Amino acid sequence: MVQEKISDYSYQELYQLDFGSWLDKKFKSEHIVLFEDFAKKFLNLDLTFAIELKVDGIEKEVLNIINKYKIHDKIFLISFNYRILQNIRKLDKNIKLAWLIDKINLDSIKKLLKITGNQICPNAKFVTKDGITLAKSNQLDVRLWGIHEEKIMSENI
Repeated sequence: MVQEKISDYSYQELYQLDFGSWLDKKFKSEHIVLFEDFAKKFLNLDLTFAIELKVDGIEKEVLNIINKYKIHDKIFLISFNYRILQNIRKLDKNIKLAWLIDKINLDSIKKLLKITGNQICPNAKFVTKDGITLAKSNQLDVRLWGIHEEKIMSENI
C-alpha cells in the first residue's frame, strides 16, 4: 500500500527521506526538521517569522514551543484554515494571527477582526489597491502570498 500523507509516517521515517532534490540537486539529502529544532536554531534571530499551520490539532503544541522560547512578539501564526486561527485565539489572546485568503473583502475582514487577527494575506494575483485600503482602514496589516515573479512584486508595492 502506498503511503500518501505525511501523517502516515513516523518522524524517524520522514527524517530518512530526501526533502531537497526535488528543488535542485544542490539540496540533495536535506532533512525534515521538527518545529522545536527550528525554533532553537532560528527564532532567536532578529527577524519576524510567519509560521503556517496547515492542519488542526497541533495549535497547543506550537504555542507551547513559542512560549518555551519566549518568541511571542516575533511570530505570526498563519493559516488558510480559519478554524485553526479560531483555535489558536482561544488558547492565546496575544499571539499575532494572519489569515491566508484569495481576495480581500469586507466579510473576510469582519471574520478576522472577530478573532482579533492582525494581518490579512491575500493572493498577490487578486489583490487590489481598494482591498488594501479597506484592510488598512480596519487596522489590519496586509502581506501578500503567491509572489513568484518580480513583476507581481513591483506592481503591488
